[in-house]
This record gives sequence, structure tokens and C-alpha cells, in this order.
Amino acid sequence: MTKSKFIRIILSICLLGWLLAQVEHESLRLYLLNAEYSWYFASIAILPLAMWCGAYKWQILMANRGLRVGGILLISKFLIGVFFNNFLPSNVGGDIVRASLLTRHVGSEHWKIVWGSMLVERFTGLTGLFIALVIGAIFNFDWFVSLNIMYPLLLALIAFASIILVVFSNIQPIPTFLVARAPSLEKPVRLLQQLRDCMREFRNHRII
Repeated sequence: MTKSKFIRIILSICLLGWLLAQVEHESLRLYLLNAEYSWYFASIAILPLAMWCGAYKWQILMANRGLRVGGILLISKFLIGVFFNNFLPSNVGGDIVRASLLTRHVGSEHWKIVWGSMLVERFTGLTGLFIALVIGAIFNFDWFVSLNIMYPLLLALIAFASIILVVFSNIQPIPTFLVARAPSLEKPVRLLQQLRDCMREFRNHRII
């Protein structure tokens, strides 16, 4: 066993231990006693398929731009990203990790393809999620109202639609005059523009 692999194993164990330490064991016990295990085991069975579909979609998007990555390598980076999503403050931190690791492996000259395809894969996944939420809200409206999540859901839909509009339209998210007045914004704005252009290339390009 190499030193780096040993360190990764120890780090993983420490993170899992930290996660378990944050759990309120009494609440967990009550939850397990009242859980509907048919749905629980169904979700466990579907989870590997969902992860495989996400990784495969990412692979297709990169191949569409001329970058072919092996399935085993891609699955490993994808699962690392899923792992970090459970610990980092936001649910997108793991995506940054997986894209960074894959870029390091395939070479920095392919960074736009890796990051752009990752963002498209993420956006398409979120689109499916919001469609499912809207359908669920329509057919279970009273239940959604009882959860008091209608307004947060509406705000999330508006925010997501705004992001899609900015990405796939000619709207400039940061006005040019602000960049001119704040030269420090020039580099990050140029980087975001490159990623935006890479994502927009998928709009009119047939996926193979």
C-alpha cells in the first residue's frame, strides 16, 4: 500500500467518524423505528444506478467534445465527488473536486471540456430534479403545503431559471462597465465566460 493511499484511507475513516459524531443517536433510533423500509431499500437499490447514469452522462458529454475517458477512471472520480458532497458546505463542492482530479489526470489543456461538460451534466440533473419536484407538488399539493416548502421551492425554481437564462442567452451577468472599474474582476469574469462558452457549445451540437 502506497503512502498516499494510506493517507486517503485514514482521511476517509476520520471523515466518516466525524459524520457519525454529528448524528443525534436518539433521533436516529426513532427515525429507524418509524421508517418505511420498503422505500428505504428501494432508494438504496436505485442509488448505484443513479450514480452510474450521472457518470455515463458526463462521459458522453466529454466524448461529444472529443475527450474520451475510460469508464473505471470516470466512475472513481465521480464517486470521490459524491463522497465530498456529503462533507463540504454546499452540494457542489464535490463537483469541483471531481472535475479538478479528472483535469489533473487528462491534462490541463482539456480543462474547458472537463469543467464545461461537468456543469452541463449538473444542470441537466438539476432540471430533472426540479421537474420531479413540480410534478410531485402538483399531485401532492396539500402535503407540500404542510411541509412549508412551497415558497423555498418557488424561489429555487426562479433562481435556477435565472441561471439557465444567463448561461444560454446573450445576457451579461456582470456588466462591462463594472469590470472596467474593477480590474481585479477581469480574470475571473474571463474564466466564467470561457466556461459559459463551452457549455453553450452543447446547445446546438448533437450528442452522440
